[in-house]
Parts: sequence; structure tokens; C-alpha cells
Amino acid sequence: MSTARFPFLGSRLPRRVLIVGCGLSLLAGTVLHLRARAALTYRADEYAADLGAKIDSRLWAYLALLRGAAGFFSTEGWITPDKFARYFSQVDVARNYPGLQGVGYTLRLAPAEAAGFAARRRAEGRADFRIWPMDPRPEYHTIVYLEPDNVRNRAALGYDMHTDVVRRTAMDRARDTGQPAATGKVTLVQEIDTAKQAGFLIYVPFYLGGGLPATVTARRERLAGYAYSPIRAGDFINALLGPGGTRGGVAVYDGMPTPDNLLYRTGAAADWLRVSRVRTLWMADRPWTLVYTSERGILLAPLAVTLAGFIAAGGVAFLVRGLERARREAHRSEAETREREGELALLVDAVPALVSYIDQNRILRVCNRRYADWFGVSPGALVGRRVGDAVGLEGNQEVETHLRRALAGEGVSFERWQRIPGAGARYLGTIYVPHRGPAGHIVGVYALTSDLTVHKRAEEAARFVADCGQLLISSMDFETTTRGIVHLAVPRVADLAVLFRAEDGKLRATAVAHVDEAIERELHANLDLLALPIGGQHNLAAAARMGVPVVSPQIDRQTIEHAVEGDAQRRLLQLLDLRSAVHVPVVVRGRLWAVFSLGTTAHSGRQFSDEQRQLAEDVSTRLRLAVENALLYREAQQEIEERRRAERTARETEERFRLLVEGVRDYAIMALDREARIDSWNEGAEQTLGFPAGEVMGTPAARFYTAEDQAAGQPERDLAQARQHEAASNERWFVRRDGSRFWGSSHFAVLHESDRVRGYAWILRDLTDRKRMEEELERRVQARTAELHEAVQELEAFSYSVSHDLRAPLRTIRGFTELALEEAGPRLHEEERGYLGRVHRASARLDRLISDLLAYTRVSKTKVELRPVDLHALVSDIRREHPEFQPPRANVEIEGTLLPVVGNEAYLTQCLTNLLGNAVKFVAPGTRPEVRVATESREGVVRLRVSDNGIGIPPERLNKAFEIFERLHTTGDYEGTGVGLAIVRRAVQRMKGRVGVSSEVGRGTTFWIELPPVPPS
Repeated sequence: MSTARFPFLGSRLPRRVLIVGCGLSLLAGTVLHLRARAALTYRADEYAADLGAKIDSRLWAYLALLRGAAGFFSTEGWITPDKFARYFSQVDVARNYPGLQGVGYTLRLAPAEAAGFAARRRAEGRADFRIWPMDPRPEYHTIVYLEPDNVRNRAALGYDMHTDVVRRTAMDRARDTGQPAATGKVTLVQEIDTAKQAGFLIYVPFYLGGGLPATVTARRERLAGYAYSPIRAGDFINALLGPGGTRGGVAVYDGMPTPDNLLYRTGAAADWLRVSRVRTLWMADRPWTLVYTSERGILLAPLAVTLAGFIAAGGVAFLVRGLERARREAHRSEAETREREGELALLVDAVPALVSYIDQNRILRVCNRRYADWFGVSPGALVGRRVGDAVGLEGNQEVETHLRRALAGEGVSFERWQRIPGAGARYLGTIYVPHRGPAGHIVGVYALTSDLTVHKRAEEAARFVADCGQLLISSMDFETTTRGIVHLAVPRVADLAVLFRAEDGKLRATAVAHVDEAIERELHANLDLLALPIGGQHNLAAAARMGVPVVSPQIDRQTIEHAVEGDAQRRLLQLLDLRSAVHVPVVVRGRLWAVFSLGTTAHSGRQFSDEQRQLAEDVSTRLRLAVENALLYREAQQEIEERRRAERTARETEERFRLLVEGVRDYAIMALDREARIDSWNEGAEQTLGFPAGEVMGTPAARFYTAEDQAAGQPERDLAQARQHEAASNERWFVRRDGSRFWGSSHFAVLHESDRVRGYAWILRDLTDRKRMEEELERRVQARTAELHEAVQELEAFSYSVSHDLRAPLRTIRGFTELALEEAGPRLHEEERGYLGRVHRASARLDRLISDLLAYTRVSKTKVELRPVDLHALVSDIRREHPEFQPPRANVEIEGTLLPVVGNEAYLTQCLTNLLGNAVKFVAPGTRPEVRVATESREGVVRLRVSDNGIGIPPERLNKAFEIFERLHTTGDYEGTGVGLAIVRRAVQRMKGRVGVSSEVGRGTTFWIELPPVPPS
């Protein structure tokens, strides 16, 4: 077979086969390498972005905490150790801010204040407190408090951070800008162990008077101190990595990635089988460099494929060359060539990206099977058509522009969002490689297109989280910033974002954003329809009730039907065209505040799953912290305003008081400073004490006490009592200028300024005349009391004698009338017997009255001995000894076991007999008396109750129940002398107790006695 019959078998053919084979092998190896490296790069990018977002999120939380602390310091004035510890116990640093070493309070001091301040801290309980170093300098910035109180943090107390150049640079920058500032790499004072870590600090300044001064000069003058946090870099990063650490390597640098700037390193260093990603982070106002090195990737396979392709291409070239030597090998060589081409086609089809060849006329000449996966069209149906038209892509103009550049000989790489029919919006990366023909002219373009949607959305999610943090710390107006977050989310991470506030048992939409502006306007016009009950049967309500995120990976018409309430709401929800959603509750101070919802539609092709849960949780955490800090800020602002109003009121009051005091002459009114030296002196003080104002100003107020009171320390005790109780009053002798003494009333009141004692107000009044009158009156009262006591004793003796002497003739009268009625009664007329009966009854009543009077006198005169009394046994004995207290005449019931009391058994017997007698006597006719006796312990006493079912006492008579000779019912209805209850009251008073009564007419009466309980053995 001659070469004329086969013109392609020239001497150039082996070289062409070798070049084409090597080119295709190189392309296949490049594609595999790019794919493997892209996967490795994607994982590295994703991890680096995630770690960067975590660092940014954690930093944002730290800054929010420090801003709140700075606000607390600026509004509270002087911070005591207890107040500082109490504030940060509520913040719960360990739970909400892991990795943070603590929160500190540093105060700016003038050199003259340093020694006194250190002494004050030692007096507050920190015995080893000192300011260090103590070299002379214009100002001191000592660490006053640092929570939590542990060994590491105690090592830093008193340290002046302004003496270190790195710390001073950050502190001055924060002071001048009014914004948080971070230091460079330092070794913390807390590094007291052998194994030390690199660290850094963040400072937030606060100023005298609160707020941010308008100019740098004003900020330097009004700087009060800093809220700051020391952070160990190793603990900080390890807390973010978690217990599992990382499969690759992480290095963090302060600024440029040099060995001197290294803050933290873990894992392996970079090599040719790893991918390194570098990100720049901002730690407050200072740049950090994050270097992440991936785990080893499978990058040898592309090299092996390329080498195998080269070998195969060489073999094909060798075979083609053999055709020139032996035509017998032609058919076998052609078969092997076709086999290699088939293998190459299989290899290209295996590439997980779009691989194609486009000629100079923009006609698609070759494409792999991935086109069928993406566009649902077989490669055969696409070959021969113009690129773009072949697959029906939108945005053909952009593709045409880049293709024109490639056909002009320029290598092109570009990325863009592209809507793929049936797959929604995808983020594609395309590489165009020009192909030159034998003459060196461009004859076509090799095209490689990869789907970078997952990688792109991960980047956007990371930027979204970072932007959320910046937005939330930009303002304390959380109502505005939360609406801003909703608009940040669309279209970066979702097609729909809604913030539902929890109000009145419903979730009401307060902020909404949609990828379609027309739909968003419709939603804003119908926000009232986006209100769903928390008790509803849908995932939004489930997230609100359970307090945990809920993902809805698939939303269909039936899901919407379960959520709607009415046709209008159904139409609105169907308009959204939701495909999936994630709902995350925002819990503020233990209560549901809102639910943050993200949704996807058919527009983007997104589909939410559990992977989006973490993103929404990060945003929810930032929202919660922002709202909590904003609430703390509002409360602090309200407290500041209240204090300002109080200060204005105090100043106005002081001015009115000053004008008033100057004209007062009957009172000596003085203002004393903190050391109790005289600051002001009114005219009344000059008249009372005899000193002109100019002579006493600045002298100790103790000079007006007597010498013996001064020696006994009485002035100091009065001031100490005033500081403890805010005021101190007493009466004692004082000394005038001429040495004479006067009896005066003294009143000290403490004057405060910013929670510190500013001084004292002292008011003295000359009561000498009143003292003399009181002494004279006391003498007269004592004399009159002695006379009255003697008269009472004589009267009691007389009444006892009269009562005793009257009983004998009365008993004689009773005896003779009884005898006359028994023996002469039948012979007497009815009228005569009636007269005798009336005499007998009257004498009996008089006898009972005299008996009660004697009992009353005995109660008043008898010496009382108080000792424990067993009430239960006493009441049981009284009931047993009196038949009228027993069935069937009455039922006296003891409830439970009666508590013992301290009293007099004889007096208690008299009291209980009288009370039980009244209880069984004063009942309605035909009613059986029911009496209940019980005790109860109440407020340090034992109350004994006697309750009955009697006729009761009218309300207007209750206050007279215990008066002597007071009859609560008529004599004709119920017998009595009117002395029994008076005896009860007198006896209880002698036993140091109380007695009382409650009653309702027709419903019974309850008498009670309160006596001391028996103390425990």
C-alpha cells in the first residue's frame, strides 16, 4: 500500500499523535488535579471561613460584654467588690464567654491619689493590694478588680498596664477613639505557670460623666478608666476548635505571618500535598492573619493518569511510526488508536465537571456526559450547535464575551451566577484554554466548567455572619439592627427571611425580606396576616414552644394548609412559594423573644437541611446577646437619667436648705466635711455656741463635746452610727465658748456624693430649759405616783375589808329567807312569798358580786410566779371537775394536744373557768353548748382559743367586753356580775400576755389568750 493511497501517513503523523495524546493526557490529569485540589481547597476554604466566623462571633460577644461593662462602670460611680462580683455573677462569663480569662476594671489615678487608693483597697478586704510598678509617672492605670476571682487573676491585681509599651499603645488608641482596641502579642501577667501561652488584651474606655466626649482632647481629659479582658490565645482558639481539634493545621498571627508574631499553632505545616488558606481577621481594631493548612489530599492520582496518558501517547506514536515501516501493522495500529481514544473519552466522561471543545465558529464539537446530568440532554444532541443555544443558558452575552477573548488567544477564567433549567441558580466557575492548530492559529477552545455553588454559599454565609456581628454592635437600637439582619440574609443565605416577635400568644412578623421585590412589597403591605399562634400545628410554632431550632426540609401545599388561618393568609403564604425553611428561637433572659426564620424558594434552587441549622443558631445567638446587652444599656441609661434627676433635685434642695438654714436662729446648724471639720455655720450656731463663723471654720466639731465625752470617744461613735444608719440622734451635755454647759439634742445626717460619704449635717438645739422642766416634772410625777400608790393600797385594803365584812350579813339574810320560805312558806300569801324570793335572789347576786370583786382584788394584789403550765392537762381537769361542762349539758372538745405556755396555773384556772362558763351560758334557748378549745403557735407566742356556738356579741359592744361591771346581755336573760371578763383581762396582763375576742351575732364567739411559749430544754 503506497503513501499516495494513504496521504496521512507522512513523517509528521507520529509527532502529531504524540502531541495530541500528551495534550489530552495533560488535560485529563489537569482536570483530575483541579477537581481533587478544588475539593481540598473547598474543604480548606470552608473550614477557614467557619473558623474565621467563629473567631469573629466570639470576639463580637466579648466586645458586647465589655461595652456593657464599661457602661456599668461609668454609671455606677465607685464600684465596691461586692457590687462588681454581683454584676458579673449575673453575666455568667463561664457559660456565655468560654475561653475568656475574665473581665477587669482599671481606674485612672493621679500620682497624689495612688497611695490613698491602695490603702482604701486594703481596707476593703484585699490586704495584699499594691500598685506596681510604683515608678513616678504622670498618671497610674491600676487594675482594681478582675473577675472571676482565681489564682491567675489575683496575680494581676494592682498592675499598671500603662507602663508596658504594647499595652499602652492599645490603651491610648482606645482612649482617643472611644472604641475597643486590642493589643499586639504579649505575655499576660496571669502567666504564673511554667508553660506559658501568648496572649492579648482588649480595652473599652469609659469617661467621667458617661457618654463619649466629642473631641480627642476632651476624651483625654475625661478618661476615667477601662473595662478590659485578658485573653490567652491558646485557650481562646482551643475553645473554638472544640475537643476534637482539627485534622489540618491552624496558625494565628498578630499582623503579618512571621515567627515573632505567632500567637497559636496546632497541626501540620504546609507541603505540596496540602492546601493552605490565608484569611485576615480584625481583632477589634487590630488585624490578625489566620493560616489554615488542610489535611493531605489525594493528588497523586492526577499525576499517575497524566504519566499513563503520556506513555499511552508515546505508544500510539510508536505504532503510527511503525505504519511507515510496515503496512501490515496499519489495521492493528488503527484499532489500538481507537481503543486509546475510547479510553480517553471514558476518562473525560468521568470528570465531575463540564468538559467540552468549541471550534472557532463557536460550535460545540465535543462534550462529556456531564452535560446530560446538568441539562437533561444527551451529548449527541448538543454537538454541532452553537454554545449557549445548545443548552439554553441565560446570560449568553457574558459567555460570548469571555469566549471571544479565548478565541483571540487569551486564557480566561471567570465565575458567575447562572440559572440552570431545573436546578435553579448555580454559581459556576469556567476555564477557557485556547487550542492552536499546526500552523499556530487558534482553531478552538477547551472548556472546563465546575459547580462552585456550595463553596460560594459557604463564603456568603460566613460573610453574612460576620456582617451580622458588625451590624449588631454598631448600635444599641436592636429594633433597627434586627431588621437590618433580615435584609442582610436575602439573598446571601436565603430567599426569604422573617423575624417573628412573640407577643400575646402569637408570633407576629416585624421584619421581612424576600428575593423578589414585588413579593416583598406585598408582604410589607400585609404584615398583619403574618401572625401565627404559638400553639399552632406547624414547625414555626414548634420551634417557639420547644426552644430549639427546627428544620423543614420539604414544604408542600399540605404543610401550608396546616399553618394558615383564613383565605387571605393562605393566599399570602402560597405567594411565597416556599420549598424549605429553618426556624430558630431567640430566647432572651429565659423568655421567648422572637423566632428567626429563613426560607428558600424555587428561584434559587436552595434546599435547607440540618447543615443550615448552625448558621441560623449563630445568628440567633448574636441576636440574643445584642438584645440582652441593649436591654442592659437601656437600664443603665435609665439609671443614669434617674441619678441626674436626683442630683439636680439634691442641688436644688441643698440651695433651698442653705437659704433656710441661714435664717434659723433657734437651731445650731453646721455642715461638716468627711473628717468632721466645720464647713459652714449658721446664725443659730453662733448664738447657741458663742463662736463667730470665722473662728470655727475648719476646726473639729468634737470641740463642742464635754471633756469626758471626748475622752470616751463619743464623737467618733456618733459619726460611726450615722454612717451605719444614715443618721444618729441623741441628747447630752455640750460646751459653749465660755466653758458653760448646756443640755442639747444632737442630730447627725450623712451627706453622699456618688455613693461616697461627702460629709455630715449636724443640728444642735439648746434644751437646757426643757431639761430643767422635765427634771422638775419628773420629781413631781414621782411624788404624785408615790401618793397614788399609797392611796391605791389603802383603797384595795378597804375594798377587801368591806367585801369581806359584807359577806357575813348577806349570808345571814340568805339563810333566814331560805328558812322562812321553807317553814312559813305554805302559810304566807303568794305576794309575801314573792317578796321573800326577791330578797333571796338579790342577796345571792350581791354575794356573787362580792365574791367576784374579791377575786379581782386578789388577782391585782397577789404576787405572780410564772412557770411552764401544761394547758392540755389543766383544761382536762377543769372539764372533769365541772359537771356543767360535760354531756349531756354541754360538749367541751379539746382539739389536738394543747401547747404548753409560761404562766400562772391559778390565774389560768380562773381565766379558763370564766371563759368556759360564759361559753356554756350564753347560748340560745334549746341549744346544746358546743365549745372547742385549741392552741396555735404564732409569731413567738402561743394563742389559746375558746370558741362556742352561742348567741354572739354585738359589734358595738366588743370594745367594752373586758371592762369591769360591763354587762353584754340583760340580767333577765342571762345571769352575771360583769366582773368575770375583767378578771380574765387582769390575770392575763399579770402573766405578761394579751387577751382578745372576735364574735358575730348568732354565729358564736371566740375568746383568745396569748402567752409566751415554753422555751426548749
